[in-house]
Amino acid sequence: MVYILILVVILLFAIHFYRKEKRHSVKPFPEHWHKLLMENVLYYKNLSKGRQLVFQQKMMQFLSEVYIDGVQFELEELDKILIAASAVIPVFGFKEWHYTNLSGILLYPDNFNEDMQFSSKDNSRNIGGIVGNGRFEKQMILSKKALYHGFRNTTDKSNTGIHEFVHLIDKLDDRTDGVP
Repeated sequence: MVYILILVVILLFAIHFYRKEKRHSVKPFPEHWHKLLMENVLYYKNLSKGRQLVFQQKMMQFLSEVYIDGVQFELEELDKILIAASAVIPVFGFKEWHYTNLSGILLYPDNFNEDMQFSSKDNSRNIGGIVGNGRFEKQMILSKKALYHGFRNTTDKSNTGIHEFVHLIDKLDDRTDGVP
């Protein structure tokens, strides 16, 4: 009887670790993403080749931990690349970083209003990103339009994607007050 109990415990641990490993298995960096990063992410472009490899690894780790869904459109590779770059840039100097307060990102095609609607009939659509609270806890909602604008805009250094990830860092102490 004791042997069966020990066997069951070992089996349960094995299943737990197998599922955990499978859930967080990091896929290899697609080589063609390097060109897309070079063309679209100045921060990455300015890194040495060795640091670019570290950046790539951190991107793939992030993508293995967080789901990303497009709302009313199919995600493109560049969408995932820019979101992952937005996540990595603010914490790149940390050896190991995980956004423990984020499980998923919804990418809207356009800016949205306070009701999370992005209908073209609504003139109050001015939100480009938000870190969730309440029923949206551990969620981020980003506008694809704002995400792309942040990486293409070279004049005011404003980047909605990076901005929202900084909010997540700030929110780690359960308060969004400007002090992580």
